This record gives sequence, C-alpha cells and structure tokens, in this order.
Amino acid sequence: MLRSLQQLYKDQLLITDEPMNFEQYNWFCYNDQYIGILKASIAPRELQLLHTFMEPVSEKPFHLSELEKWWHSFLYNRNEMDVELMEQELLFSENDMFRFIQFRFSKPFQLKKNWKEAMGAFFEPSIEIIWTSHQSGVIIERDTSTEEDVDFINIIETTASDFYENLRLFVGSFHPFSEKTTQFFQLEETCFQIALTYNKKQSIYSLEETMPYLLIDQLDDNILQLMRDSFLHSFPMEEDDLLQNVKVFIENNLNVSLTAKKLYLHRNSVQYRIDKFIEKTGLDIKNFQGAFLAYLAILLIEADRNGG
Repeated sequence: MLRSLQQLYKDQLLITDEPMNFEQYNWFCYNDQYIGILKASIAPRELQLLHTFMEPVSEKPFHLSELEKWWHSFLYNRNEMDVELMEQELLFSENDMFRFIQFRFSKPFQLKKNWKEAMGAFFEPSIEIIWTSHQSGVIIERDTSTEEDVDFINIIETTASDFYENLRLFVGSFHPFSEKTTQFFQLEETCFQIALTYNKKQSIYSLEETMPYLLIDQLDDNILQLMRDSFLHSFPMEEDDLLQNVKVFIENNLNVSLTAKKLYLHRNSVQYRIDKFIEKTGLDIKNFQGAFLAYLAILLIEADRNGG
C-alpha cells in the first residue's frame, strides 16, 4: 500500500521518524512509520479512505509539570546543574539516587495521562514521565531504598491488557545526582536505541544486556563481515538450537549445571553441546575470552536472522 501512496502523492508525501508541521500535513501511522501527506493534495473522500486504512496521528502537546520541564531541559538540552535551584525548588540533594526507565510504544500512543496514572501504582513515591515523541519517553524514578523492586514484567503486561499496546523498556541503573548524570543517561539512551535495532524480540533491556550490541555497532564493517562469514558458515539455520544453548550457557556464567536447569536438559547433554560448539568453531567458551567472542558472534547472527 505504501508504494501505491507514493505513486499517487509523489513529492507531497513524507515518511519520517517523527511527525512535524501539522498545519500543512495530515499524519498517519502505518507499520510503525509516520506518513505525512500534504493537506492541499487530499480530497475529503480520500481523507476518509486514508483514515480507514491507517491510524491518524493528531498533534497533542506533551503536558509537562514544572519538575518534568526541568528534567527535560537537564537531560536533553544538557543544561548545567543548578545546585541551589535543585535543593530549594526540586527538593532533593546531590546524594539522592535516580534511575531512568526509557520506554517505547510500538506505535503512536494517545492515552498518555491515563497511562501515567496506571504507572503510578508501580512506583513509590510519585514519578515524572517525560514524553520525547508520540511513542517514546523516559520515566524518572527516585530511589527510596525499598527492598522490593518494580515489577517491570507486570508493567509490560498491564500496558498490553489495559491499553492494547506493546511496550519496550530500558531499565537504567541508579545513579547519584551529579554533573555526570546526563552522561550516564546518554550512554543508556544510546544502548537502548542500538538494542532496538539488533534485538527486536526483547521487551525489557538493561545496560549489561545491551552493551555488547554497542560494541558490535562500533566494529569495523570488514570485521563484522568476517564474523558473519565464519560463524554463519559454521551454523546453518537448523542449528539455531545449539547457538541458543551456548548463549544460555554464557549468560549463566559458564555454569553447566545452572544451564542444564534453565534449559530442562541433562547436564551431560549440555556438556555435549558445548563440546560440539568448541569443535565447530575452535573457540573455547569455557574461558571468559572465548565466551566473550562467541557471545558477540551469536548476537550478530541473531540480529542478521531477525532482520536487525
């Protein structure tokens, strides 16, 4: 359908990551893309038809509290920290700990106020939510030193069941509020964006899980191609189970017994598959160096096969 629209509207159609210029364009969401069509080029009947096949996107301003505006300016405009303002008006000190939970909906999300109210049940005390687009933003959580952590799986499930939307989260680490806060946030933001490209199946991400994708993304294209040629040649599609078993082994600290428990396999079966992998690749994944290289290669293979 997209090709037909491009042929019909030609240079009067835009495809972007974020809608803009609502005065001149009607915007729609189709297959997780924003499509803008010049208003002057759409007849009333055509507009009704477009609404039938695609979800219209309306321009709704992101209503932020004063505190949320301050956080937005601090995180995204990289403003210098005003300690006096922080202590007197924001009511927290440099010793307070915060973490940033980035989120991304699979398509533009309209019920922002309702969703924030629903999220309030999962966090104590209250949270700030900054929307950076119609489908993404960041939750700012202050550490209260409670033993029970937030149930992020439940957040995913609640969003799916109550709002009929798919959601992905990047759960950042707690950091003390300081001049380096924005640097930590930038790193986590970059890891999340890259992980969304390489691993599209996961719903909840963390820094330690996504950092390998950042390393892969920084590798030279020639090195990546060499890794593809050697490992993809060694492992055809029908041996994906072997790769997954090795991945679980590495993710469980090279512990055969724990891996067997996670995979519901006998310990000897796991050991056989590890030995088979070592024989095929020449990588000794029983030590850290070999396991690290194998893990990067497996992530690269998964990304290639999943369209990353």
